[in-house]
Amino acid sequence: MRKIVFDKKFRTEFLLKYRLIVPIKNSIRVIDDEIAGYLRGTFERIGKSYKVKLLSFEYQSNYIIATFKTEPQIVLSKFVNAYKTSSSRQVKKNYPDVIPKLDQETFWDNSYLLVTEGSNLEQDISLYLEQKGVKKDESKK
Repeated sequence: MRKIVFDKKFRTEFLLKYRLIVPIKNSIRVIDDEIAGYLRGTFERIGKSYKVKLLSFEYQSNYIIATFKTEPQIVLSKFVNAYKTSSSRQVKKNYPDVIPKLDQETFWDNSYLLVTEGSNLEQDISLYLEQKGVKKDESKK
């Protein structure tokens, strides 16, 4: 049987994983290996101040997908907006050849998709309770 390792803070145990998808405005293809590496580093750097830990980073030439975990009190919209603002500004500064390809010099699309990373909820709850030594009440259905 697998064991779940929950994050802990004070008396709370949690496992909050998210997947963030951010497209380039108008799906313009500008992300290459070098820019993707820079975007990943920016995500990790900004994530530290928001208690966000990057788990994986994938990309295509016109969008990124970042899987990360964080703590319950974090306001995710503030983190995402800080990441988009900083990474856009820094990519245009460090890779000026990208600017002419962009629509009105806008790097990221205004929107993004943020979804929770899937888990087997019932199984995870059962494993958590089992790890805590809590017995299931068989009389309740």
